[in-house]
Amino acid sequence: MELRASQLSRSSAARSSAASSREPQSLCAQLLARLRGGQKGGPETLDALEELRRRKLLKSPKELGIAVAALGRQKLWQQGLALFPELLSQRVAPDLIAYNVGISACEQGGTWQPAVQLLQDMRDQRVHPDEVTFNALITACGRAQEWARSLQLLMQDMGDEGVAPGLYSFNAAMSACERTGHWDLALHLLSELRSGRGLEPDVISYSTAVSACDKGGARWQIAVVLLEEMQLHGPLPNVVTYTAAISACSRAREWQRGLALLEQMVASHVTPNTMTYGAVIGGLGHGGQWQLALSLLGSMHLLGPKPAVQTYAAALSACESSGQWVASLALLQELDDKHMSPDLFASTAAVGACEKARQWERALALLAEAPIRHKVVPDGIMYSAAISACEKGKRWEFALRLYFEMQSLGLMADAVSCAA
Repeated sequence: MELRASQLSRSSAARSSAASSREPQSLCAQLLARLRGGQKGGPETLDALEELRRRKLLKSPKELGIAVAALGRQKLWQQGLALFPELLSQRVAPDLIAYNVGISACEQGGTWQPAVQLLQDMRDQRVHPDEVTFNALITACGRAQEWARSLQLLMQDMGDEGVAPGLYSFNAAMSACERTGHWDLALHLLSELRSGRGLEPDVISYSTAVSACDKGGARWQIAVVLLEEMQLHGPLPNVVTYTAAISACSRAREWQRGLALLEQMVASHVTPNTMTYGAVIGGLGHGGQWQLALSLLGSMHLLGPKPAVQTYAAALSACESSGQWVASLALLQELDDKHMSPDLFASTAAVGACEKARQWERALALLAEAPIRHKVVPDGIMYSAAISACEKGKRWEFALRLYFEMQSLGLMADAVSCAA
């Protein structure tokens, strides 16, 4: 009997010990589920995080990765990174997946320095980075316009770690160059892709290179050559590629070429979007082709897509370039009729059209209406256009009043305003 009782006692103690060990694991799983389901910075998220940290429930790299990923999706990357040293203090080393999740959280949060620091931490902990690690790092640096750091990661650091760059790696580095207008570097990377690395550029590669030519000083000839190369050898250009090439032509005032690319695009069964039409209309405005710009805007109502506020803004800018104030007012009325509010750019273009046509009264009316009718807060450029309109109408008293009003609002007056 005594032996039986002793066995029962040990069995009960074992079950109790197992249950007590399962209890923190169960609680940890529940809190991680709350983290995943919480809203950004919400009390449920923060309470779950505080409980995890207070009880030191994170005991494995997997649990750390789950927590950091959940916080990263909610843009709480700082709280996620704070978990790494806490786990290390418990002599639990994060693994490759946990570090990759942490770097991705930094990328989603739009920060690059902590991501680079995590790479150094990986090296200190003898965790070997892989392609996923570097892809997230290159993207994080690129989004922060740290193009030089992105290139260093691609061309030097990956080689030092024995990691071969993939297509995504190149595209991410090209995107970093594109964001900062370094078209020559973007083209160099495109050339590197085609130099026998066993990789083939895709439509993203080409589209990024074409966009870099657009942002890097309207290198429209190169953009068109790249587009032709895609049509001959593939991959076939998409709406992003065509739009970037048209934008490059528009910036260079090559409106005929932009219009031809739009026609080519439609013939190739690639559907233009509002950004495409906005780029074409912008080019027509630069070329003084305001009638064509309005005609193209009208065709969108019939054939689609429906014009956006930005499309109207491009048309208003085309009218401004030629001083077509009547057409500008008609476009503003059309926006009102469609219950669409013009943005600052569109409102400023309308005032500018009145200024060029010496319609000072209309310019003053539009300036006064902007914050009331369209909820647009006038900036220094809009004020300067109105002041210039008053100067051309020899209404110096109104010009002076607007000048002092600008100063009271803390807006900077340009040389034209001061001269008026």
